[in-house]
Amino acid sequence: DLEALLDQSTRSYPKGDGDDDDDDDKNDDGEKKQEQADVQQQAELHTDEDAAVLAHSLFGAAPEYALKDMMDLLIFVVTYADMRLSDAAEWKGQPLTTVVRLLVYIIRKPQLVRNPYLRAHCVQTLVASVDAMNLRGRGSPAVQRILVHDQFVVQHLVPGLVQLFVDIENTGSGTQFFDKFNSRYVISKMFEFLTQQPAHMRVLNAMAQQHSVLRFSNCVLNDMVYLFEDTLEKVKTLASTRAMPAHVLRQMPVFQRQAYERSLLQSSRALTTVSTLSGGMLTMLLYLVRQPGPRRVFLGDDMVERAAQTMNYYAKALVDAPILGDGVKFKYKPRRWLSMLADIYLLLSEESGDFKRFVVRDGRSFDMPTMRRVCKRLLGTRRNKKKPGKDAAATAEATAAVASASGDESPSSSDESPQQQQQQ
Repeated sequence: DLEALLDQSTRSYPKGDGDDDDDDDKNDDGEKKQEQADVQQQAELHTDEDAAVLAHSLFGAAPEYALKDMMDLLIFVVTYADMRLSDAAEWKGQPLTTVVRLLVYIIRKPQLVRNPYLRAHCVQTLVASVDAMNLRGRGSPAVQRILVHDQFVVQHLVPGLVQLFVDIENTGSGTQFFDKFNSRYVISKMFEFLTQQPAHMRVLNAMAQQHSVLRFSNCVLNDMVYLFEDTLEKVKTLASTRAMPAHVLRQMPVFQRQAYERSLLQSSRALTTVSTLSGGMLTMLLYLVRQPGPRRVFLGDDMVERAAQTMNYYAKALVDAPILGDGVKFKYKPRRWLSMLADIYLLLSEESGDFKRFVVRDGRSFDMPTMRRVCKRLLGTRRNKKKPGKDAAATAEATAAVASASGDESPSSSDESPQQQQQQ
């Protein structure tokens, strides 16, 4: 059934037997208007494959759990028994390529499955098949080869992910505001794999002028703002909870101590969750900025000022963020995030002078002392490593150059002489 469905979806929609002869008999203006309306409606479907798949009675009658059960089984197989997929060209009697194409097609076409969370589950199934993202197994090399080399997948996967990222913003669910972050995190992990594949990145760069990419980029920036605000707030909450002296804790009654321990555990779990989501969203932003097409979107008139102000604000927030001794346990990595922000600064400033001008004109968050502290923090991170790498040195050195160049356009905030400022 899956193979027949995909076969219909990629075949031109058949024309009626008497269509050629009907044109001579259509003299009624009403029939001509109806014909024009039908043509326009078919054009709105974008492709004939939509009409073909929507007309497929078996797919339309299938309940949602039939798809979800298939995806759950595939996740289980690639996690624990991938040899069944690697050693055979078929899975449950169907070509594996057909199964992967079906998942990609569902992601691409919201007309088929209107539940965005079920479409996001398709992405989760593909993520489980990617080696670097699979936490409990080694992924599926067979599925990875299809994701990289199959032309149908290359053509539809990236546009589908972009559209799904936007569609999941409003779903009508009472918990949509929080549920969307989990689904978008899964999409970010899929992008982490696709950014290493030139064929998929060519598709992303080619569609950079589309309005959907602008909405997608705006959603990424919105999510990063909210998640980082929530992360910094939860860090303060955890730090204040931990600040209770040991002798006070020992003198507490048992029930109060248990309540304190529950509060500490809850704060730790909340910080771990939101830090994971924040890191994933910032990583996705960095991957997008590395591509020329999406980078031009962030440097467009609609977003360049906001992007500059957001980078300034969170550079200042992260350099002042509290440092937890065991922050890695909670996925809380302010220094790593600061380094990623520095990379974004450099990538955007290399291509656009407007971005640099908006950076230094930001009166709320930009000042030279903050930029110097960012440089010192990055250099301090490098010195603390036993074997400093070239990338850390290059990043800190280039960030210092950006800060120095920015200082030429902004008023000096210190009493240093011009020679001292130039030397620093």
